[in-house]
Amino acid sequence: MAEQFTLRPYDEPLLRHGAAGDWWSLGRVESSIQNPDGSIRTFTVEVGLSITPHGDFLHCEEDFWRLVAEKLPMIAQQLASAARRR
Repeated sequence: MAEQFTLRPYDEPLLRHGAAGDWWSLGRVESSIQNPDGSIRTFTVEVGLSITPHGDFLHCEEDFWRLVAEKLPMIAQQLASAARRR
């Protein structure tokens, strides 16, 4: 159905506010779909990250976000490895 999905990252994360809470927009995915009549419909979807910390972390919030920054690359590496195995 989709011809191609292209991830277009933003230079900086953008804080967004929504009904489900705050989240960080990291970029957008662009794609196109061919309609039954042969015409092409393009669309863009904003993608991002919502982190809702659990537990009593407010007294050490700065340390918490440093920990997030340290661990996110490791999570990305594990996800990339899992995707290659599929």
